[in-house]
Amino acid sequence: MKKLKLAFIGAGFNGQIGHLKSFSKIKKCEFVALAEDREKLRSLIKKKYKFKKVYKTHQELLKKEKELDGVIIVTKRNMTAPIAHDCIKKNINVFTEKPMASTYKQAKKLVKLSRDKKVLYKIGYNKIFDPVVWKAKDLFNSQKITKDLGRIIMVKSHRLSGSGYPKKPNYIDTKEKNTKSEPSWPSAPSWMKKKYFKDYEKYINLYSHNINMIRFFLGDQLTVKSANLNDNYISSVLLNYKKSIPVLLTTGFFTKEGWDDYLQIFYEKGYLKINFPPQHINGKSTNFLFHRVNAGKKNITYKSNKTWSFDLQAKSFVKDLELNKITHNEGSDILKDMLLVDNIWKKYIYEQNR
Repeated sequence: MKKLKLAFIGAGFNGQIGHLKSFSKIKKCEFVALAEDREKLRSLIKKKYKFKKVYKTHQELLKKEKELDGVIIVTKRNMTAPIAHDCIKKNINVFTEKPMASTYKQAKKLVKLSRDKKVLYKIGYNKIFDPVVWKAKDLFNSQKITKDLGRIIMVKSHRLSGSGYPKKPNYIDTKEKNTKSEPSWPSAPSWMKKKYFKDYEKYINLYSHNINMIRFFLGDQLTVKSANLNDNYISSVLLNYKKSIPVLLTTGFFTKEGWDDYLQIFYEKGYLKINFPPQHINGKSTNFLFHRVNAGKKNITYKSNKTWSFDLQAKSFVKDLELNKITHNEGSDILKDMLLVDNIWKKYIYEQNR
């Protein structure tokens, strides 16, 4: 069996618990090279995951490694896009953590380059790889045909973040400071004033998951009606689906012990509600309730504890490499998420200043 030659850029907390572990379970993968700035961490990760070669910087890696099938990039958010850019320029297939970039303009640049170079470019929104989500999507699609619950009257996406990580995460922590800050692209759009930067960075990092899931179910017929973004309390965004159906997105922070994350699609005669667990905790199941008020129609519930979305996401990228085609979360599709985020913030700032 010919193995896929993979490189990793970044081996911190997220890189370890969400990606290195998942890809290491796939026998088709060969860990050829690692770029990690922290010396002790670099050495320990090399030993644990049996990397053939390690480098301090991604530039060194790209200069030396000439036969890579793909690279997985999990770095600081403002470094993700320029590193992806360097890899794509070298004609290497790329998988990065979300968000794909800090701004829509940056994302557009990356997508254009990946098309010009004919390089595979995948973005890591792991939640949609959960089999429960696909079961729910099948039910949603069936309603487009049967219409036995009537038309969609409202959609709500809601997330109050809290304790989203394992209490005792199993990863290598050398206590070395991650001082690397280059290459770096701007962390916010050029049209945005600096006072908004911190909230914008947090919003695009955390809640782009919600936007990605909304688009996964509803598609592209979404426009921004209003936006009130205040992360000290609760942020609310009102979108219109197909010009007239309200889509409410509410986001914010819980206490450290809480987590509340769901997508609910309301019909005239029922609803579909999908509850998402913290995605970094293995063993917690996504579940859904398909509530039907029609006489003689039973409710449908579903959950599964047998798989983890990070594992399935890794398998998906491996399959993409084998088929030479991105099946889900391709860069040009996620670019539409970035445009929606851009429009949300433009609407918010416009409403603040009028």
